[in-house]
Amino acid sequence: MSEQVIEKYGCTLTGLWPENSLEVLEQALSDFSAAFHLTLPLHLPWMHKLEIRLENLVYGGLTFRGLIRLNPEGLSVWTVTHELGHAWDYSRMCLLSFRMMIVTGSAGAVPLLHAWQPLQKNFWYKVGDPPPPCGVDQNFNRFEDFAETVAAYVYPKEAFQRAVASGSPYGHYGYTHFHQTPRGRFMADLAYSLQKQEMALTP
Repeated sequence: MSEQVIEKYGCTLTGLWPENSLEVLEQALSDFSAAFHLTLPLHLPWMHKLEIRLENLVYGGLTFRGLIRLNPEGLSVWTVTHELGHAWDYSRMCLLSFRMMIVTGSAGAVPLLHAWQPLQKNFWYKVGDPPPPCGVDQNFNRFEDFAETVAAYVYPKEAFQRAVASGSPYGHYGYTHFHQTPRGRFMADLAYSLQKQEMALTP
């Protein structure tokens, strides 16, 4: 099954991948491709330069440029897709998250004050045009905003439920679906660009 994942999506898998973790990974990759209307097998350069490693971590996942590290414990399609969002952003020198921050009128946290009082909401990242994908906490920043937006775009029903649970339901802002929100519309524009890129690279 790992060979099928590599052949379809172009990424490299390292670490020991039990069948249940592979199933979660392939489902997330399939859902990502379907949400962005991409044709398989993928020919996106950043996916072909991406290593996805399964290992024991404190967190659900960690991403660096060209590398996603995933914890098999409680692995979910949301976590995988969130980390794919980070990998995509890193492949573009984090300009995607920067563009989204500008387009939505968002602003970064106040670094020194946030470090001094991390629970003081006045010093947190400001989401600009609401709503945030699934709520905000002290760890939220433009990188997390973008990664959560990618996951919410792929899984809008789950995003809706998460937003309600966090106290930031879309209905408070006049929306009934994540794709209607400013971040959802921004991601739809990126989806169109990604489709064009994939079509240009398909033999």
